[in-house]
Amino acid sequence: MDQMHKGMADLEKILEKMGSIAVACSGGIDSAFLLAAAARACPGKTIAICVDSRLAPSGEIDSARRNAEQAGVDLVCIETDIFQNTKIVRNHEDRCYHCKKHMFSIIREQAEKMKIQFFVHGVNMDDLKQVRPGLKAAQELGFLAPLADAGLAKADIRMLSRDLGLCAWNRPSQSCLATRIPTGTEIRAKDLYRVDRAELFLKESGFAQVRVRCSGAKAVIEVEPSMLGKLKKERSMMGLDAVLSQLGFECVEIDPEGYCQA
Repeated sequence: MDQMHKGMADLEKILEKMGSIAVACSGGIDSAFLLAAAARACPGKTIAICVDSRLAPSGEIDSARRNAEQAGVDLVCIETDIFQNTKIVRNHEDRCYHCKKHMFSIIREQAEKMKIQFFVHGVNMDDLKQVRPGLKAAQELGFLAPLADAGLAKADIRMLSRDLGLCAWNRPSQSCLATRIPTGTEIRAKDLYRVDRAELFLKESGFAQVRVRCSGAKAVIEVEPSMLGKLKKERSMMGLDAVLSQLGFECVEIDPEGYCQA
């Protein structure tokens, strides 16, 4: 048995030991795969819970709903106003910790109301190699990371998800919109909105992996390195500058290095 399939077998053993499971869901592949695996291991005893905040890119909640439907699991979606949490809005270096604590506290509270025994999230082995302050908050709140515990990395999860026929298997990775705002700059609703609209425009123009970094009135666009030529060539034709100008960006730059996932 190769390492990937051993990891899948280990994941199933881990999940089968849980009496009931609440999966913290986004629209991404990691939580989609974990949800599908949990539903198979604990049929009828798995629930998906997501938090709808203004930090999620457009389409993420709809994707979470599709993932839950495909797994045959009910999805509980809870709205929250992150602008009531000053520790998130001030956007200091510890923002990710406070954001995760805010979101996962909501998920845990809902799970406990439903008498769920275990809370899990889709952290994988690659995530553990990165600086992610939010992982500490998840651990403090008792969330387990079965994918990482089973030794599964992102590439493994994509391939296993493809084998399972999951619709999210090749979905580009996403991150919360707050990551587009420079650390130390207060998070404002209007900035999140224009970043989200700008990224949505680029995605609809054929650029799957996109980040629009917002620094005041300046937007710095990141796309996959292989798509840089296309973006530069079609920039005028697609009306990029005009669209971003309407969103309040006075200066639009294209990052020459392209998008690189940390």
